[in-house]
Amino acid sequence: MNRFNFSNMDMPRFHVGLRTIKTIVVVFLSLCLAYVRQGLANPLYIAIAAILCIQPTMSSSKKAGTDRLIATVIGGFWGIIVFVSNNYFFPQFHPIFKYAIISVCLIPLIYTNIHIKRPSNVSTSAVVYLIITVSSSGAMSNVQYLYNRLLDTFMGFLIAIAVNWVKLPSEAEMEAKKAAAEKLLSSKKDADENSA
Repeated sequence: MNRFNFSNMDMPRFHVGLRTIKTIVVVFLSLCLAYVRQGLANPLYIAIAAILCIQPTMSSSKKAGTDRLIATVIGGFWGIIVFVSNNYFFPQFHPIFKYAIISVCLIPLIYTNIHIKRPSNVSTSAVVYLIITVSSSGAMSNVQYLYNRLLDTFMGFLIAIAVNWVKLPSEAEMEAKKAAAEKLLSSKKDADENSA
């Protein structure tokens, strides 16, 4: 019988890096902000935006946040148009017919993202679009959802930018400081031994 022997496996060394720490901080701050704004903010959407916007560099964080905001606007815009059109022109139609319209109307959403040269935004736009067109109860709730989603995304974006703005030492800088401290302690110890 062939058994798995875990004792011979090389396990990678567990390491908490700077990006992990930043992610933990942005999630904590996002959840705290949502708590302070109880009922007005969705902690999940703020935290998701912050996680997606925390990037290795400030410029990549700004790009990720901008892309997310633009994608949310595009998805919300087309979602509201399709939702209102579906309910105005086809209120008594079978849900399968409405689902076909919702699916086909992804074409202008995809085209809009490609036309503005942001094809990577398609998935985020489509998620917002589907939430509005499939799981909403009314046009005003759609507008309110879009507003809240934009606000939550913007708050997550700002939290990620603020955390990325704080300059924390890199791992290489930490290692260099540690080596310098060890060298200083070693030379001090040698000096103490020579003077004694």
